[in-house]
Amino acid sequence: MQRRARRFPGRPEHVRAARRFVAAALAAWPATQEAALLLVSEVVTNAILHSASGDHGGSLEVRYALDDHEVYVEVLDAGGAAHPRRYAQYLEGVSGRGLALVAALASGWGVHDHQAGHVVWFRLPLRMHLQ
Repeated sequence: MQRRARRFPGRPEHVRAARRFVAAALAAWPATQEAALLLVSEVVTNAILHSASGDHGGSLEVRYALDDHEVYVEVLDAGGAAHPRRYAQYLEGVSGRGLALVAALASGWGVHDHQAGHVVWFRLPLRMHLQ
């Protein structure tokens, strides 16, 4: 099993680096890589917008574990007033779809607390092609 972790500044311009960090491990599975790019972007953006990770000097950590069947990804944020959760979707809304996308694309996902904040995690099966 391959495991990696990396800390990123809690700034919007670092979302791309977080995506590339996970995507690099998934080059052999293009369909999984594509889904992971979207989900990492959504979860990291949520951490920046809705937790202390987005405060001045804040940061977040992205971890992944890769085995022969799936990739497991975690985003650890610095906590905030609200616990990450799915919201009702409104067609006219410009936000609020991040965790709904995670729920739709991932084979499993969830949220739990850690000592300094929250962890949002998801699993994706390793696939070469979209199904």
